[in-house]
Amino acid sequence: MNESKYSTMTIDQLREYMLGHRDEQSAFFAYMDRLRQMPMKTIPAEVTGEELTQAIAEIVRNHDARNRHGEPGEQF
Repeated sequence: MNESKYSTMTIDQLREYMLGHRDEQSAFFAYMDRLRQMPMKTIPAEVTGEELTQAIAEIVRNHDARNRHGEPGEQF
């Protein structure tokens, strides 16, 4: 596939394409580049179990909301 086509795919579409075409290195590198560009959510080490649960729930909510709009979600 033409590398410019990767840029039109959502992160989930690109992941599915990469998994379906494991011999296509350009798809793998395009996926990895896209993952590196995504913002990372950091969680301080001094959080309680409840705070961690709330932070994870927030990440999942944001991921689900962005996927409904075709936007890349948070990286897990």
